[in-house]
Amino acid sequence: MNEQPPQEISFLDLIRILIQHKWVMLVVFVLIQVGAAVYAYKATLTYKVGVILAPSAETGSSGGLSSIMNAVSGGGALGAFTRSREQVSQGMAILQSEQFVREFIQKNNLLPILYASRWDSTTSDWKEPDSDDVPRISDGYRKFNSILNVSDEDSGLVQLDIVWSNPDLAAKWANDLVFTLNERLRSIAIKEANQTIDYLNKEVEKTRIVELRQAIYFMIEEQINIRTMANIQQEYAFKVISPAIAPELDQYSSPTYPLIFALALIFGVVLGAMVCWVIYGIQRLREEILD
Repeated sequence: MNEQPPQEISFLDLIRILIQHKWVMLVVFVLIQVGAAVYAYKATLTYKVGVILAPSAETGSSGGLSSIMNAVSGGGALGAFTRSREQVSQGMAILQSEQFVREFIQKNNLLPILYASRWDSTTSDWKEPDSDDVPRISDGYRKFNSILNVSDEDSGLVQLDIVWSNPDLAAKWANDLVFTLNERLRSIAIKEANQTIDYLNKEVEKTRIVELRQAIYFMIEEQINIRTMANIQQEYAFKVISPAIAPELDQYSSPTYPLIFALALIFGVVLGAMVCWVIYGIQRLREEILD
């Protein structure tokens, strides 16, 4: 029995198939558009709020021995740039650390807000308190981390963005994060300066060499300067160049309706055509089997 070679289908044949099954293609296309419309209608509006930060010029400013050494070596500008980059890296690491985010969530009691659908505001408790569905702090960290973005720009500035359904809350969280970060870095600087001063005071009592005692006094002065700046400056580590401001309700970042309907248009045409061609292929296969 001689097998007939498969017939090739030309581009015109594909067009004819679409015309023959135009109603199938139309139904698929309409269903896709209806699905896109339902998704767009039910999609939660989200707002992107950002804060722009710059490393504080006074942070870690040093006097005493380091100032003299920088002046002699001409490395003051390079030293300031290095400290600035280290400061940005440290700040970004803290902002994105799990411990910092967890503490921020607990301090501001954000779990009921992050998981509002599971929270009963009338009883001030979870809807199912005894179930495994109650969010844990680890769940809150993952969710909050997914709406938080921290980026280091080439200019040395830091961009902190939060995307949330409530623009006022997003702006408040962004500003509070910066305030909490500065407070954390202030406390670290004060603690480290106090520890260094205590150590240097013990060392200066052990030596009778005048030059060495002077060098230690210079270092103590440097640490006192750092502690003083940390105590008096609220924006100790990062200065807010542009604070977070809640956008208007119609200035949402997503969903992007033109993109949704553009993709629905393309997907509707492509899927409709594929369905028509699959139906034609099944019909041809049945005919060959019957023959």
